Amino acid sequence: MNQFYNIEKLTKFRRELHQKPELSGFEKQTSAFIKAFLAPLKPDQIIENLGGHGLAFVFKGKEAGKRLLLRTDMDALPITEKSTVKYKSKNEGVAHLCGHDGHSTIMAGVAMRLAEKRPQKGEVVLLFQPAEETGEGAEKVINDQKFASIKPDIAFALHNLPGFALNTIVVKKRHLCSGICGHQNKTQWPHSPCFAARNRSESRIRLGRNHRPLHTTGRKMAAKQTLSATNYHARLAWR
Repeated sequence: MNQFYNIEKLTKFRRELHQKPELSGFEKQTSAFIKAFLAPLKPDQIIENLGGHGLAFVFKGKEAGKRLLLRTDMDALPITEKSTVKYKSKNEGVAHLCGHDGHSTIMAGVAMRLAEKRPQKGEVVLLFQPAEETGEGAEKVINDQKFASIKPDIAFALHNLPGFALNTIVVKKRHLCSGICGHQNKTQWPHSPCFAARNRSESRIRLGRNHRPLHTTGRKMAAKQTLSATNYHARLAWR
């Protein structure tokens, strides 16, 4: 039986994290919660306040080798959760609706496995990145002097990916879950809604210029200008 890995503990961890979402750059309590969970797993090194409230946990192997970094995120979104689950957000107007609580839980599970079985060679770094939603966190982490000690030979960034079978890991060179516009859960498909919004706006302008609807009142026909109102809801996420 695995001494450390426990699905019940991970479920509890994720639900507690889900109830305490914090916005980008304000993940202080989230960071403390994650550290309290992973510290008993006895990583060889813990780096705090990395690029803000970021955390890194280092698990070293028995022999020298390359350094592998696995990166996850932990910030939430400025959205009110309308779910009816018992563990819904307790912070008004803030919620884990992008799945970062799930991402952190996956990484916590990896930490449990590493505590049970260290790598044979090299070392594994588990990086909990702050401020992913604003696009600021990665740059701040990399520019932090403390990052030099864990600069990896290879790195994998974790994000949930709808549309694939359960227990599937999708790996792709360069960018995968990244984009200029659109929700990050869907940006693996290169169709940006920003371009659709721009094209629609341009078409409405042409419609207003070229088509003047006619309204008949008795025998008189009067051309009236058309007012078209379109509302776009979008959030930019620079990767």
